[in-house]
Amino acid sequence: MKNLNYFNNQKGITLMEILAALVITAFISLLATNILLNGIERYNKITQDTFLRDESDYLMSQLIKEIYTTKSSNIIGVVNPTVNSSDSFLQIKTGDTQTNKTGFIKNTNTGKVEVVIKNQPIPMSNRNVLIDPTSKIILQNDGGYLIILKLELKNKVAGFHNIVYSIQDSIENEEEG
Repeated sequence: MKNLNYFNNQKGITLMEILAALVITAFISLLATNILLNGIERYNKITQDTFLRDESDYLMSQLIKEIYTTKSSNIIGVVNPTVNSSDSFLQIKTGDTQTNKTGFIKNTNTGKVEVVIKNQPIPMSNRNVLIDPTSKIILQNDGGYLIILKLELKNKVAGFHNIVYSIQDSIENEEEG
């Protein structure tokens, strides 16, 4: 019988109970919103890192494959960036008088740096990722080529590097054979 009186109580709730409920609800909402916003921010950061790594893996693999399968006697030289140009590429002999460029070359039409293999630009899978003009190929003392690739995505710059060696042959061995 006592339980029926509880439900028949016409007093209602007090102002203090309403205020306490509002404060608790606001605190829980604020905490949940903060957790949600942090999660979204981390997701965006991880997504940017993933885009940069994926693009880097793709571009690096193309450069490594080209340099690794090229005879060292066919590499005429390395062109490094100058004051007037950010281009950095290998000049590779393909015939008696023909050469190809493989490396980082600024597109004169778009003004963007591109990875070029055998004079052909490699398309980027994500158009928002840009190649930083400081990307370059450097000839090492031991004959290897240091590839420094810097990518940009929404004000985030990530650098990647790798050393690759071309096929070591010599012109003397070709002339003897």
